[in-house]
Amino acid sequence: MTKIIGIGDFAVSFSEEDIIKTYALGSCVALVVYCPSLKGLGMAHIALPDSTITGPGSHGYKEAYFADKAVPLLFDKVCGGLSRYRKEYRVSIFGGALSMNKNDIFNVGLKNIVAIEEILVRNNIVFDATNTGGYYSRTVEADVRTGTPIISSCLLNMSNPNRYLCSANQKQII
Repeated sequence: MTKIIGIGDFAVSFSEEDIIKTYALGSCVALVVYCPSLKGLGMAHIALPDSTITGPGSHGYKEAYFADKAVPLLFDKVCGGLSRYRKEYRVSIFGGALSMNKNDIFNVGLKNIVAIEEILVRNNIVFDATNTGGYYSRTVEADVRTGTPIISSCLLNMSNPNRYLCSANQKQII
């Protein structure tokens, strides 16, 4: 069964028949965590780096909306915490596209990537695959049976910046 997650959502599965998928990652980042011994896979669609920007608490937001909340949540649900099974995690990060607006002072995509990487490094977790940055959207799916993420991208058509070139042939297996 394919489980689709949206912005701020996450999904976890221990069923080898499942695929977890998220669409249209622009500045958002998909974090994929696979634990081979538990045969568990989780994915979060993270929108912003830090929940403290909302003031006291982050009420009203989905659980995986912020990187500082989503990363520990996903590891807890897949592996029982950030420190358990640490030597066998397979962790992947996708998305975090840059804005086409050269005057963009927010740099949300880059801030999302940095926030997630900092949490992983602080917890001595090595991420083994990334496909981040750039100026294009990504769709990511991951197969619970193998833990393998697959990326589909829409690349900017440089001859016409208002159009994207999308193709199933642009899938990249990580």
